[in-house]
Amino acid sequence: MICFVACEKETFNTTLEASKTNSIKKGEPITFKLSLTTAGDSVTWSVNPSANTIIHAWGDSASILFGASGNYTVCATFGNSIATSNISVIDSVYADSAMYTSMLVPGEEIKILLYNWPYGTDSTSRAGLLFLAQTATSYSCINNYLLSEIVADGNSYRLKYNGVRTPGNCIEGTQQAGVADFLYPISEGSSTLSIVVNGTTYSGTIVKTGTKFTIHWPYTKGVTISPTSL
Repeated sequence: MICFVACEKETFNTTLEASKTNSIKKGEPITFKLSLTTAGDSVTWSVNPSANTIIHAWGDSASILFGASGNYTVCATFGNSIATSNISVIDSVYADSAMYTSMLVPGEEIKILLYNWPYGTDSTSRAGLLFLAQTATSYSCINNYLLSEIVADGNSYRLKYNGVRTPGNCIEGTQQAGVADFLYPISEGSSTLSIVVNGTTYSGTIVKTGTKFTIHWPYTKGVTISPTSL
C-alpha cells in the first residue's frame, strides 16, 4: 500500500481509528477518524484495493462502504504523516432495520464521472466503464448514499437512480449522495445507454472501438457525463 504525500508538514505519530475492522458486512457503513487532527484539517483518504468502495470524507473523518468481501487497507494522509487500518469484509449483506430511503428532490441533477474499468491499456483489461454518480443536492446524514439499479440487455444498458439511503447510524450533517456502478464487460461497437432520474429518461450511446470509448450524450442539464472520450 503506497500513500502519496500531498504537502510538506512536520511528521507526527498519528493513528487511524475505525468503528469496526473485522467481520464487516457488505454495505455496512464503517467510520474512520485520524487521531491528533481536527475537523478542519485536509486529510487525503484512499482504499486499497479501491474497487467496490465508496468514500464519504469530511476532513479528519470518513465513512466508507465496502461492496465486496475481502481484505482492504484504508489509508489517511495528513502532511508527512500516514496512518492505515486493515479491514476484513465478509460475504454477508448488511441489513439495518433503521435504514430509510428518501426520494430525490424534484429537479435533481446527477453528475457522472467516467473511468475505464478495469484499469489497463489493452482491450481485455479495458472492457468496461466505471460510473461515479453524485447528486447536486445535499441530503441528511454525511454517510448517506445514492441508490441505483442496473439493467443490461444485450447491447442496451439502463441505470436508474432510485433515491437516497440513510443508514440507522446516521452521522449528523448533510452530504451529496454518491454511488459507483460498473458496466462490464461492454461489447465492441455501439450500445444504447439510458439513465432514469425522477421518472425522466435520458438516452445516449456508448461506442467501444478497441481500447477506446466514446459516449454520445446530448444533455447539459439533468444528467451530465464526463469525459465523453476515454
